[in-house]
Amino acid sequence: MVEVTTTRNGGRTVHTPALARVANSASTPVIAPFPSSPYIQSFDMANSGFTTCAGAASGDPEVKDLCSAVVDVTGNPALPPYFGSNDTDMLYVGSLAKIYPMYVVFELRRRVEVHAKNMISDGLSTATAGWEGKVFAELKKAWKPILDAKFPSFPQGFPKLSEIFSLLPSGEVKLAERAPPLTDAELDRIGEFGAPQGKFRDWMRLMLRQSNNEAASKCILALSYPYINGALAAAGFFSEAKKSGLWISGDYAGHDWLPNDRAGQKLTARWARLQKRPVTNFAGTAMQVARFMTLLAQGNLIDSASCSDMISMMTGEDGIGSYIKGGLLSATPPRDVSSVASKIGYGDDRFSHDGGIVRVERGGDPAKMIRYISVVLGSPPDKNRADLDKLVVGYHDCIVSRHP
Repeated sequence: MVEVTTTRNGGRTVHTPALARVANSASTPVIAPFPSSPYIQSFDMANSGFTTCAGAASGDPEVKDLCSAVVDVTGNPALPPYFGSNDTDMLYVGSLAKIYPMYVVFELRRRVEVHAKNMISDGLSTATAGWEGKVFAELKKAWKPILDAKFPSFPQGFPKLSEIFSLLPSGEVKLAERAPPLTDAELDRIGEFGAPQGKFRDWMRLMLRQSNNEAASKCILALSYPYINGALAAAGFFSEAKKSGLWISGDYAGHDWLPNDRAGQKLTARWARLQKRPVTNFAGTAMQVARFMTLLAQGNLIDSASCSDMISMMTGEDGIGSYIKGGLLSATPPRDVSSVASKIGYGDDRFSHDGGIVRVERGGDPAKMIRYISVVLGSPPDKNRADLDKLVVGYHDCIVSRHP
């Protein structure tokens, strides 16, 4: 089986994990539940001008303890320049981890759709009531042993496929949502603390736009912990060997995978001390958040349509907002920024985090548009985000200076 598929994206060669199959007794071969290999995302870490500028910004005594990364994706380069500081430290990232299930549901949707179309091609009639259940049943029969074996010491789980998706007779799979979908205004009236309405896609938009914890719980529990973390590891966002990267084993509503954070991952020693916890259910590193955002920004995470959909949900223009954008606009002088698609993190320890895709339009000419990834994690409560603001401005200036 070929491990990657190769496509062209803006003149670049893009490698994404192949859709491998699993052994099964069904008449239609069943696609594997997870990517067959990690997503490939390489960086240019040897650009001296960029690393000198970004290194000076992150080396400032007021910000040097933060975990951060910056990536220049202007012009959609094959090897985007990258700089990171303390970027492999594991820390508690609070609500920023809500982007993890956001990615995972699109990975799952792709696989359900491929199998649904294969079954229809092989003769499954969509005119018979309940045909969707046959698709879901075949996937569960083939996948559940794989998910159960993935985390044998943790409680088992499986995605609630009929709750998450709506299947069309064409085999196209959509995220289930209210008809008509909840509007942005309706989501904002529910806010961060109101009771979620609608269906899965509505919940996910509320989880991202307003960081609503109850909506996050509905999304996470519907996907299941084994599927979420299995997908994150297979995609290369979490290293099982190093126990490092993106990990989520809580639902923001007390229904943790294991009680007392026993499914959580260890924090790097200084963060265990600073955040006053040895482990966390909501872990991340700046490098992996930056890798995630870079794949998303360049349309290489699953497929370009999924990336566009995720970015539209994650935008920090409205809703609960973006610390990155706030820092740029409140600077002296304010920095020009057109949009920031990000997800902030703010947990029970009151540390602040943000990671996102920044876009700067210049004169309406698309060829002059600047785009970059900015990730800053671990701003302590006594700083009131002044350190985060300073570093995002420093990184911004380094990026803009590369594109006069």
